[in-house]
Amino acid sequence: MNILILGGGKTGKFGNDFAERARTEGHQVIIFSHKKNEKNDNDQYVIDYDNLDNTKKVFEEVLQKIDTVDIILLNQNGRSYPYFDQHDIENVEIQLYINSLHFHVTISHLLISCAYKKLQDNSKIIFMSTGLAFQYNRNDYHAHYGYGGFKSLMTHIMLGLAHSRKKKIIHTILSPHFTYNDLPNYKKVFNNCYDWVFAHDDSCNAKIFGAWNPDSAPIELKLLIQEVLK
Repeated sequence: MNILILGGGKTGKFGNDFAERARTEGHQVIIFSHKKNEKNDNDQYVIDYDNLDNTKKVFEEVLQKIDTVDIILLNQNGRSYPYFDQHDIENVEIQLYINSLHFHVTISHLLISCAYKKLQDNSKIIFMSTGLAFQYNRNDYHAHYGYGGFKSLMTHIMLGLAHSRKKKIIHTILSPHFTYNDLPNYKKVFNNCYDWVFAHDDSCNAKIFGAWNPDSAPIELKLLIQEVLK
């Protein structure tokens, strides 16, 4: 399979671990990330999240080299404004809002649009999200409402694409919890997520899946609002 990963440049994290395992199993994996890793990976391309014109050119040049795209894993993580500390109450960093939007949302849609002609029926697009995007009543992680907010917007972008598709492309959200400080647990959750990416089918289109239990595959998250509206 031909797999594109947005993010995934950092060794020891999910995206890079996914790429390494997939390559050992014979898949071609191309990584787009904001900086080059130490492995001198010939299939890793550096992109500038703040220069979308140049990034689009990189996407288009790389995609010319492959005939089809089977999986897009949107795994970028980081940059999230606002943080809602005391500084943010009276000061608004407008450019940081724009940067965060591009990082979490615009760049994902841009990659999909550039790859669209190479996507086919049963190709998969997986948006990596977080439980913070779906938890509106919480008393912790106050500094991460910006992060949760943009991941929530990513979820709605996924739903829009999933319900407006011209091709039978499978769009999903995967919301894992990786315990990098507990490697045995992380490896189990990683393996569950890895296997699920390849195994899930069109019945999963427009659905959200959570992955934190090391002893089970990702499970569909049926949000409270969906139950209330039934």
